[in-house]
Amino acid sequence: MSKYGQLSRTDGHSKWFLQRTLTEHDRTMDHPWMQMIYKQCFTVKQYATWLALNHAVFQAMEQNTTRETMSQVYDEKLFRTAPL
Repeated sequence: MSKYGQLSRTDGHSKWFLQRTLTEHDRTMDHPWMQMIYKQCFTVKQYATWLALNHAVFQAMEQNTTRETMSQVYDEKLFRTAPL
């Protein structure tokens, strides 16, 4: 069973996405940075840097998302109401 357990079976966007990416999500949970987040043993500066990097990644993804570039997870039902 996935480390995400019940979340992957609960209705909503998480269920749709996690059912298609469980293996990848499980691997990320074991990453040292994710372990630091779960244990809350990071500095504010580290966390702010992590958020800024993730924001940049998601912003780039939203600007370049097409059915072709993101075919494995592309679904218009998952679009944000407004970009980041």
